[in-house]
Amino acid sequence: MNKALDLIYDLVVFICPNGGGHHKRVFGALALILRRCPELKVIVFADKKTTEKFSNDFEPLQGILRNPNVKFIYGVVSPGVDIMAEDPSVYTNGQWFSWLNRVKPYKDIIENTKVVWADALPQILMFRPDTILSSSFTFGPIILSKWGKREDNLGRMARTFAKQEDKLLKKHRPRYIAVELLSMIPEDRARLKKVGIMADFEPLSKIKSDKPVIAVSGGLTGLAGENLAAVVGILMDEEKYEIVVDRGLSSIFPNLPVLGHSAKDYAQLSASICRPGAGELTNAITSSTPVITIYESQNPEMKHNGSRIQEFSLGIQIHNPKEVLQSIKTILSKDWQKKYAAARARVRTDGLQSLSNEILKTL
Repeated sequence: MNKALDLIYDLVVFICPNGGGHHKRVFGALALILRRCPELKVIVFADKKTTEKFSNDFEPLQGILRNPNVKFIYGVVSPGVDIMAEDPSVYTNGQWFSWLNRVKPYKDIIENTKVVWADALPQILMFRPDTILSSSFTFGPIILSKWGKREDNLGRMARTFAKQEDKLLKKHRPRYIAVELLSMIPEDRARLKKVGIMADFEPLSKIKSDKPVIAVSGGLTGLAGENLAAVVGILMDEEKYEIVVDRGLSSIFPNLPVLGHSAKDYAQLSASICRPGAGELTNAITSSTPVITIYESQNPEMKHNGSRIQEFSLGIQIHNPKEVLQSIKTILSKDWQKKYAAARARVRTDGLQSLSNEILKTL
């Protein structure tokens, strides 16, 4: 532990390293908290690479980084849980659990701080039973679904992880803030507060263009990455669309514009084809951009989110990249756009404000 750290803080925050959506949600809510109480002393345990990525163009984080009362600590939560790794050794080498050993040196700080907040990391309940949790899912059921039926060491590790997580939730039944549209949190395992999507920018009016602008985003993870790359290839062959891609896909398609995280980036979009992670969906819905998601049978979170988006007429879920052209034609049609506008009007966007209020009232 850094000896320069104090033992008394107002707020300690742990951010799950698995995906940018966790960081973006926490940075957005923390910025609101610090705007009202800039004198708070805060420690943020985060993934360095993800934090640096958002520091380039995500204004809420830039403000946090300028606050001298906020300290970032890297290398504790990451590497940690990574359910998307294709190499099973990531799981069997103890990585699922070893990150908790890196938390232990900060035990005194965690116990003495006023409020502890963890995004998608119920394991912090081991150190602080009154930890406030946020996110729309926990990893236990996802890991169990993907690996739990195996009879080898990987399967045993998955079952152990899921059992440990469920035991913590059942024992402490923590306060849990989850997005109503996407929540997978069992109500008998948490004192659940369901909120609107966690919009972190004020949407701008759509920017008109000669061709529909289609975003493809979701990174390069496994089969999902292959499907998204295939989608980009299909769209490029059509020459009917302007295409923008996220930073992950830009390594394959370096000549295509890169999609950022600002309101202006999303104001240009006619549609978004994406993995239905919370971060991607939040940006799309906030900017009134219909989405096309690709079904992922091996990922319960993505499967759930894609189904919910289709159920509420905010997008279409497809099973094969070859379906993408017809799906774009559908969501750009006048009839579908009218249905989308009505559905979008029903979606609450107060999630970040609600999350920040929950933290503040505890402080």
